[in-house]
Amino acid sequence: MLEILKGEGVSFAEIFIDRSMPLENAPTRKPRTCNLLVKYLAKGIDLNSSYVIGDRSDRYDLAKNLGCKAILIQ
Repeated sequence: MLEILKGEGVSFAEIFIDRSMPLENAPTRKPRTCNLLVKYLAKGIDLNSSYVIGDRSDRYDLAKNLGCKAILIQ
């Protein structure tokens, strides 16, 4: 997905990857508001103009929890 977006001129300042397993029930797991994103969100991100992009329907839940929009890629 990153290569496709790069080919369209989209670049990212940072990429966040949660390496925990579902059974760990870690606070960094989606669709929670992701403790992974706390440092990034503290920079004053405009969530009304932001999107969660993903290939699974739980990304909508993450977007709702963050207060932004979602785009589902199939």
